[in-house]
Amino acid sequence: MKNYNDLNDYEIMYMVSENDDVARDILFEKYKPIIYKMANKFKKIGKRLGLEVEDFIQEGYVGLYSAITNYSDNKNAMF
Repeated sequence: MKNYNDLNDYEIMYMVSENDDVARDILFEKYKPIIYKMANKFKKIGKRLGLEVEDFIQEGYVGLYSAITNYSDNKNAMF
C-alpha cells in the first residue's frame, strides 16, 4: 500500500482522477470518522422514523462516493 500521509486531499483527488483505487480507499478511510459521527447525530431521529444508524452510515458513504466521482477542480470549489 502506498503512503499518502504527506499528501493533502487535492493531491489524493488528482490520483483518484488518474484511476488510483488505493487513493480512493484512503479518502474513504480518512472521512470514515466524520461519516460515523454525523450518522450518530441522527440516531434519535432515525429511531423515530424506523431507520438504523447503519442506514445513515451507508448514505454517508454514498454521498462521499458521489463527491469523489463528481469533484472537478475546475469548478473552484473546496473538496
